[in-house]
Amino acid sequence: MQHYIPVSLAKGIAEKFGIKIKFEPNNFRIRKYGNLFFITIKSKGKLERHEIEKEISKEEYKILEKPKEKTAEKIRLIKNYKNKEISFDYYPRLSLITAEIEFNSYREAKNFKTNMKDVTGIKKYSNYTLAGI
Repeated sequence: MQHYIPVSLAKGIAEKFGIKIKFEPNNFRIRKYGNLFFITIKSKGKLERHEIEKEISKEEYKILEKPKEKTAEKIRLIKNYKNKEISFDYYPRLSLITAEIEFNSYREAKNFKTNMKDVTGIKKYSNYTLAGI
């Protein structure tokens, strides 16, 4: 479960959690993964962008859940492939599966070969857009 919080609240909430943001927030979400809870703040960008993630308590998650704008309901499966961790997200309501691969550099991303369709930067496949469908 992934909830999107109004980005206008990102800096104030980040400050309360001791998170220093050195970029302009474009995406602010909280996520439940098993019994773990996280705050994630991302900058604008397609292939390259800044991201801060911090684990939070269940109680903090419940409080931050209240001002949510929208929710992405998905099931995540993580697999290793070619020395990379791939996160496969299944959106049951949409019958859609996407995959996300984190790279250490732009060059590494461009040199990675796969037969999957690259949807990086295509707005209709962004988690934020899929959460609103």
